[in-house]
Amino acid sequence: MSPSREGEAALLASKNFPAEEKVLPQVTAFVLEAAEAAGLAPARRPHLELMAEEVFINICRYAYKEPSGEVSLRLEEGAGLLWLIFIDRGLPFDPMDQAAPDLASGLEERPVGGLGLFLTMRLTTELSYRRAEGLNILKLGLVKA
Repeated sequence: MSPSREGEAALLASKNFPAEEKVLPQVTAFVLEAAEAAGLAPARRPHLELMAEEVFINICRYAYKEPSGEVSLRLEEGAGLLWLIFIDRGLPFDPMDQAAPDLASGLEERPVGGLGLFLTMRLTTELSYRRAEGLNILKLGLVKA
């Protein structure tokens, strides 16, 4: 599948999930199946899985007040990258606005949280976030090779 215009990504797969932690196995299976079909290098798949898990769990835990909402997941291919795109109607949250965790302090001195997001951002080749029409749209790009 190739993009119809230069710079435009081609949709590989799309699916909606309830923002509930119990569906994480279905989310990771969906992401990994689409990534394998797209030719993502086997060595990169654990990175993609970690990224998908971290973002999905954060949406489940923090994006929605009761009742929980939905998360749309898209995988696209373009510009030599595999794009993992999360779309939700939860509270606005720009991961690029978050402070980096204190890695110099010992584990006992550090506050809980923030490392998963930090790792996700380190594994990502390209990252973008925007809030549009009440939606959080987070795009994570990963080199396929």
